[in-house]
Amino acid sequence: MPATKIKRAASARRTVADQVSIELQRMIVEGEIDSGQPLPSQRDIAEKFGASRTSVREAISALSAAGLVQVEHGRGVFVRARSGYASPHRPSSWSFDGTLALRDAYQIRALIEPFAVRVVTPLLSRDHLQRLGRILDQTRAALEAGDYVALAKEDFAFHWTFAELSGNQLFCDILSRCASLLPLTLSPAESQTVAEHSAIVEEAAMGRAEAAALLMYAHVMAAAKRAGFALPETGLLKLLPAERQAVAASRRERVRS
Repeated sequence: MPATKIKRAASARRTVADQVSIELQRMIVEGEIDSGQPLPSQRDIAEKFGASRTSVREAISALSAAGLVQVEHGRGVFVRARSGYASPHRPSSWSFDGTLALRDAYQIRALIEPFAVRVVTPLLSRDHLQRLGRILDQTRAALEAGDYVALAKEDFAFHWTFAELSGNQLFCDILSRCASLLPLTLSPAESQTVAEHSAIVEEAAMGRAEAAALLMYAHVMAAAKRAGFALPETGLLKLLPAERQAVAASRRERVRS
């Protein structure tokens, strides 16, 4: 296992354990360690990253808490088969309670999340916009750090904010149920998420509820496609302003390629 020194200067706020966790996430997400395979021993991981065994144990605990690995005492630490790293070549397909599939989750989100944005936009206060801005900043930071667990967490926080601010408890319940199906990490391909979220907030901050709602619809449709599901197009994207149509079309084209 060749040595890979951790860049401790990359972030003064990240501990060595955090950085080991991020590197292990990257190895799992990029397929260096596949589902069902064991992680290297704690000694090998410590040597590879120049970290202490204590930091390695903390990193593994974080991955276990996130559901990425399973610790089997006496056997080792194994990458969970349900990690579900979504990509067009390896779509997620597990179900919730045997009744809901991931495709179902994207379909219902494409219906309710644009409505939530449409309801919430006229009600957004400065505090609400600052909250969304902080989530965007944290999403960018997670993406830059390669922390895909944090990236998924901030992605959910963004969507949850609109559901929560809508005041509709059923929206929140449905989104929580859908979240049980979604990947616990997001892959590097999800870098488009940041731009899509930013565009939604930009329109909402200007009070353009219809445009913000349509962009949320386009975002959920694009996210479904990135996860390997081509949902039926309803024609709503044609209602976007011309410049937004061009952006959405460009994003869809990149997903296809």
